[in-house]
Amino acid sequence: MNSKEPMHVFLAICVLFFSIQLTVDLIKLNYNLCHFIFGFGAPYFTGYFPCSLFKWHGINKLPFDRTFIWNWKWSLKPALLIVFLASFINEVIDDPIQNKIPFKDDWHNFAFDMTGLLVFCIFYYFFFRDRKRHA
Repeated sequence: MNSKEPMHVFLAICVLFFSIQLTVDLIKLNYNLCHFIFGFGAPYFTGYFPCSLFKWHGINKLPFDRTFIWNWKWSLKPALLIVFLASFINEVIDDPIQNKIPFKDDWHNFAFDMTGLLVFCIFYYFFFRDRKRHA
């Protein structure tokens, strides 16, 4: 999908989260909701990063053309894969080592990340996928 809509949704989620965070400390109030927001909001951004982005193709292959118009394509597979791997590595591998809390005692953070990712998939299916087909 060659569109700015996912980036607009991501920026709207960020602005909403930070405005709530500045008025009410949402991280202290409900940390699981923050994990849900990550699982729901991050795929809108990470879908712009296909695997080919990590290979250097020279200065002429930057994601902007000569008029600096956004021409990155958004795709579902990198969106889901990057968010899943980031959540898995953070919650299952890294957090138990750093916080000394076993995963079996802190599994709900990973569950809320995956719940947000599932809700993202539902939104994608009903809103973005249908628009992409009609475009």
